[in-house]
Amino acid sequence: MSRSRIRGWRFSAVTVAAVAIAAPLLGAQASNSVPDMLGQIITMLQSMQLSLDGLSHATESNVRITPPTVVSSTFGTTPVIVRCVAVNTASEPQGIQIDLIDGFTGITRLAKSVSVQPLQMNFVFLEAPGQGFPWVCRFTVLNGTRSDIRAHLEVLDPAVSYAVLSVPAE
Repeated sequence: MSRSRIRGWRFSAVTVAAVAIAAPLLGAQASNSVPDMLGQIITMLQSMQLSLDGLSHATESNVRITPPTVVSSTFGTTPVIVRCVAVNTASEPQGIQIDLIDGFTGITRLAKSVSVQPLQMNFVFLEAPGQGFPWVCRFTVLNGTRSDIRAHLEVLDPAVSYAVLSVPAE
């Protein structure tokens, strides 16, 4: 059986199933035609789509956030540093709000609004207090979209001067 015949069969089966399910829901009577019922189904689906579109807040399209990342306060005797890093991948400067958030309480511990030039980075950092403390980094692009930046949470060991952990923001 060819792919086009399979697709056609699937479409027909879906259409019949949709009509069979929707007819009682729409209060369809025997005199209603299939095209009328399909029109009503399309109207219902469009209404549902508008409802679903409203579920995500408009400002979420410009936010990246890391998952909570548990960080030990030291490697050996050296205190570690937690850092939220954002890189501007757009072709023009981007305003970015960088927040370092306490993963237990949700309280923003550090916040910084910066203008970052193309292909440049900026960050906030804090010496990690407490054993097994979770941190979250939130990056809000103030004059663009989340696709204009790449961002991550880093755990730095000052004794070796490099990141020992990097968690990307989604």
